[in-house]
Amino acid sequence: MKDFGRRWPWLVGILLLALAVRLIWLDNEGCTPAVAFFIPWMRLAAQGGIERLFEVAESSYPPLTVYILQVLGWFGSVGPLDAAPTLIESLALRVATVFFDLLTIALLVRIGRRVAGYQLAAWAALLYALCPADIYLSGWWIQIEAWFVLPALLGAWLLSKGRVAPAWAALGAAVALKPQAALIFPVFLVGTWRWWGLRRLLFGVLVLVAVIGLVFVPIFVGGQGRAILSKMVEPGYDFPWISLRSYNLWFAVTERAREIGSDIYRDQNALIGTLSYHDVGWTLMALAYGLVLTRVFVRSGPREVFVTCIMAWLVFFLLPTRIHSRYLFPTQVFMLAAGFNRRRWWVLYALSAVTLYTNLAVRACEISPLTCVLSPAISPTVEVLLAWVNVAVGAVALGWYVQPMLWPEGRQSRLEGRVGRIRGWEKVLLAAGWIFLVGVVGGILWRGWTVGAEMARLEMPLRASLDDALEQSGGDIVVVNWPHVVAAGPSAHLGGVIPVVPPALFLPPPEAIHPQATWVQYMPWQQMGAFEIDYHGTYVTQPELAAAVEEAGRVVALSPALDEMVVLAQRREAVPAPECLARFGDSACLSAARAEAQDGLLTIALTWQVEVPLPPATTVFVHVVDAGGALIAQADGDPLAGLIPLSSLNAADVALSETRLVTTPVAASLIWVGLYDRATGERLPILCGDEQTCRDNALQVRVP
Repeated sequence: MKDFGRRWPWLVGILLLALAVRLIWLDNEGCTPAVAFFIPWMRLAAQGGIERLFEVAESSYPPLTVYILQVLGWFGSVGPLDAAPTLIESLALRVATVFFDLLTIALLVRIGRRVAGYQLAAWAALLYALCPADIYLSGWWIQIEAWFVLPALLGAWLLSKGRVAPAWAALGAAVALKPQAALIFPVFLVGTWRWWGLRRLLFGVLVLVAVIGLVFVPIFVGGQGRAILSKMVEPGYDFPWISLRSYNLWFAVTERAREIGSDIYRDQNALIGTLSYHDVGWTLMALAYGLVLTRVFVRSGPREVFVTCIMAWLVFFLLPTRIHSRYLFPTQVFMLAAGFNRRRWWVLYALSAVTLYTNLAVRACEISPLTCVLSPAISPTVEVLLAWVNVAVGAVALGWYVQPMLWPEGRQSRLEGRVGRIRGWEKVLLAAGWIFLVGVVGGILWRGWTVGAEMARLEMPLRASLDDALEQSGGDIVVVNWPHVVAAGPSAHLGGVIPVVPPALFLPPPEAIHPQATWVQYMPWQQMGAFEIDYHGTYVTQPELAAAVEEAGRVVALSPALDEMVVLAQRREAVPAPECLARFGDSACLSAARAEAQDGLLTIALTWQVEVPLPPATTVFVHVVDAGGALIAQADGDPLAGLIPLSSLNAADVALSETRLVTTPVAASLIWVGLYDRATGERLPILCGDEQTCRDNALQVRVP
């Protein structure tokens, strides 16, 4: 203590340095999506309490985080819930996050002083103070990773010292701040058993339950139990992609995993046979995590808890799908703590610090203040290289983790603390555990294989339909609404406990099938105004889509109701003096009209040729009536939901064939088709063709 008293100014200096570098973006509003994510919770909790927060807000974090946000909201959340974030609110959120960082630095110093001496403790504190990823996360991004990492680190340190009850209380606090902290729950479970005995394990679990109960009880008493549980589970289904641009194994080995936002890159795509990326990724994680826990169970000491936590987070980051770049961050703190026993962990800290910071910065590059610096410097090749660096870090860490088991027990005990001996009945229990794990993994893979095979069988007609549409195309083609919906279905369950996500997609992207195809996605494509399109991670505007349609000779789309591709629009060569079913005014000819009914869906195919340019306000009406003549559905507007105005066609151009899909609540009998002026509502006069039925300036089309 006397030695520390002489050195405390250095600790204060490190803390001030950490504070300064995290406040360099103080005049910056920060990452707008993150700020806009947290501040409405602050306002709602501060103004109305948390009684109904989880039912009315998009809060997906556990209650302890919301309690802290409520306190922060008291400092300035007085405006409307949908108002723009204020400076005081952003400042309160940023300062709170930085405060947790400063506490983590102080805790590292405390751990380091006891384990390795003041000098190494000061170096670890300085390394964390200058950790580029944490500076970026806390100082600009304003993410709250530091909130749960602090109690997780505290719990691991207390567990290594045999203070089981406070260790489990700290773990409970970490889990109550963010669900990812539960990743080290098995480490605490097996570690407490092996290092401190079953009786203390039971007491620790009771402490954990008590802490989490104190945090969650007010929410459940308020009737929000179902709401909070569903909100906490939902994020796991929000981003079903192979990689969320995380520099992990899937980013390194799968080219398409480097893209984000497109359904063709979902982790439910088939990887091996009919097994999905999701199935294989989580299977790899389960086996790797089982190896980590086996090492704890068979032969380990309590001081190895920091390394075990590193391994738990590394296998979680590297092997499964749907992983965010931030999930690597906890390894930074635990690598510094592990370095107090073996300094070589600081080498891996330095490598992963570079990869993590680059990953975070590139991920938010478009809105980051570092855009001008990073955009030219980080090429796709460099990103892949950094992903392989992370994979190498994981491989080296695994080798270092296993290495002490090859030493004599005495040497391992000097490094890790008292190493327990595994007894005969515990060997039987370990074998039973592995049999259970292998059985669960086998069940997941078998279920994924069989479900995937069925999915592939169901998609064969769709592939044939797409091939046919591409073959008939005479030029460029636009493919819209590409189908993950065909194979989407509820997740299967094995024994009611283990979720099994079936693979969904076995079709390659249309651009891989047909080099001239342009793939876009929007849902639902058949509704007016629904043209916010997610195209390979970018938004395509309606004018951009209209330009693509203008250049294409053919536009096809999946009809979820029919599970096949439908030609929405196709330009054809104009026919001189065409034979018309009906002529509207002196301008437009309807040369073909056909309707088909299937399971409440009408497919209406029309072919138009405009001989004299139409006024801009002229458009199509399609009215569906029942047997009594009552209107039951309609599909008015220019072809392709307004993307191809009839006024843009003329005799020197092309004829246009279009398809409209109309759902009907009751059986349809007739369809009336015509043209009208949107400005006045007046219908264009009709000249009815031979053997056709017309009325009120509309052509009758019968439904078979």
